[in-house]
Amino acid sequence: MEHEWKIGDWCELHGKRYLVFKRSDFDVWAIGLNHGIILFLVDDEEVKHLPDCDSWDWQPPKPEQYRPFANAAEFAPHRDKWLRSDTQSHGEVIGRVMNYSDKGIVDDVGNLRTFETLFRVCTFDDGTKCGVKLDDDAKPSGSGSK
Repeated sequence: MEHEWKIGDWCELHGKRYLVFKRSDFDVWAIGLNHGIILFLVDDEEVKHLPDCDSWDWQPPKPEQYRPFANAAEFAPHRDKWLRSDTQSHGEVIGRVMNYSDKGIVDDVGNLRTFETLFRVCTFDDGTKCGVKLDDDAKPSGSGSK
């Protein structure tokens, strides 16, 4: 369903942000900071509605970032959680951790998984990554960084 544009809505077109200031049954007018005024049809699919935007300097929330567990001590608080894996040829698998060490975990089927593999192919049953959540200050700045 298309968005019902209202005065005061924020939108984005080609990476530029605009504020809606006028609307008719067919057209929407919006003004951009240093981008001038745009006019678009109410059902224009190229224009993205920004429902959480509240100012010119608003930034969309960044996804949470994780890294693999470094050792058994980091993993220990999660030892009783269920694991989900979608990489098995027979579909989703749910399992438990039977043992763990600084090398990784052993699941209830006897599979040994390093923390790197666990991070790559599994999530906890609640949907969170099998790893350590990074604080905003500790997040890597570029690709390939750790």
